[in-house]
Amino acid sequence: MSNEYLNKLFTEQRSAFEAQEALIAAGPMDAEAQASFDKAQEVFESTGAEIARHQKLEENKRMADTARAAYEPFITPTDERGPNTTPSERDQLEAFFRGEGMFADVDLSAAARERAAIRAGAEGMELRSILIDGGASGGSLVIPTEYARSIYAYLEAPGAVRQNATVMQSSNGEAWTLPRVNTHGVATQVIASGTAIGGTDPIFDTITLNAYKFGQLVQVASEMVEDAAFNIIDFVTSNVARSVGRRIATGYATGSGSSTINGLAVACTGSVVTGGSLITATPEDFLNLQHSVTKEYRDQGVYIMLDSTLGTLRKVRSDGGGTIGPWLMEPPSSPGQPTSIFGKAVYTDFNYAAAGSAAKVATFGDVSQYYIKDSGTFRFERSDEYAFNTDLVSFRGVLRTDGDLVDVLAVKVLKQQVS
Repeated sequence: MSNEYLNKLFTEQRSAFEAQEALIAAGPMDAEAQASFDKAQEVFESTGAEIARHQKLEENKRMADTARAAYEPFITPTDERGPNTTPSERDQLEAFFRGEGMFADVDLSAAARERAAIRAGAEGMELRSILIDGGASGGSLVIPTEYARSIYAYLEAPGAVRQNATVMQSSNGEAWTLPRVNTHGVATQVIASGTAIGGTDPIFDTITLNAYKFGQLVQVASEMVEDAAFNIIDFVTSNVARSVGRRIATGYATGSGSSTINGLAVACTGSVVTGGSLITATPEDFLNLQHSVTKEYRDQGVYIMLDSTLGTLRKVRSDGGGTIGPWLMEPPSSPGQPTSIFGKAVYTDFNYAAAGSAAKVATFGDVSQYYIKDSGTFRFERSDEYAFNTDLVSFRGVLRTDGDLVDVLAVKVLKQQVS
């Protein structure tokens, strides 16, 4: 996307925002003014959605370009391969999707490490060092394939939790038992030499990260599979991986923890309860939520909420219970800058609850303390027999994963009153 087009979108969004400001500042709105306000809201939301899509695309491109620059010296150009060399990844995938082989296991571990490293600012030699596999040979570079990167991007895109969480990889489905911090220990000052060192112990319990299975089945007409002009790889990958990504995103956000993922909003034991209107939380509630988290986590904290909740907050002012003073929120002033509340970034997640009685409408804190474990590979399977009578080819994608909060002090939830 060109900078000119992106700037055009930001200009349209900013103009819509300013038009709404002027309408509200003019006082009570009649029907015509309300219609203008609603029209500006449609423009703001549509341009915001377009900006978000292209920013995600640009982020993926930036990561791919950074990775390619880091690995270029290790990659042999395709046109330099001899006739007897191993087929390219694309050739192997084409063969699988068109019926030569029934399984395709995609290792996501390198893609996950690479994505986390680039977000942390790594590039060049530093990025290559992070992805070194300490094997028997003293370490071999594990470079994620383009296919693995594509699948991982689909898995991460739907929800905000996985984008901010700590993602770990397991080679099998064995359960992991990890300590969870419920109360931090407190040290004491040692006044004189020889004085016993005291202090209070941290209080722990444990969490177990299992390997819950999530999958999607897509069926394609055999004619489409056989048609060389039809891009079967991208079609199946996007449909299967995106569907699995949306389903696991629901688990990471609001999973019950009973025979499934323990979602972030559910795992939070600390909460701030709204004291005003049942439906509209006040700015003070979001500030109280932020300061309910200790500074060590607050400094790294982000908000996560439903997009409609963010839309409601855009109409709130920072003073007088939300009715006067500067706007609580403004759209990003330039590409790449996040929307923020009280200086903290805001992410939206379609799985979070809408306003309502006892609804957990937002979380705030250091989401890196939410641990996600992917078990094994992302498994693609093909069957020509499952839908034999309808002449359809069936493709199935399966990922085993789990997640939970390892430090309940790191993230708190904003909960609305019970009606």
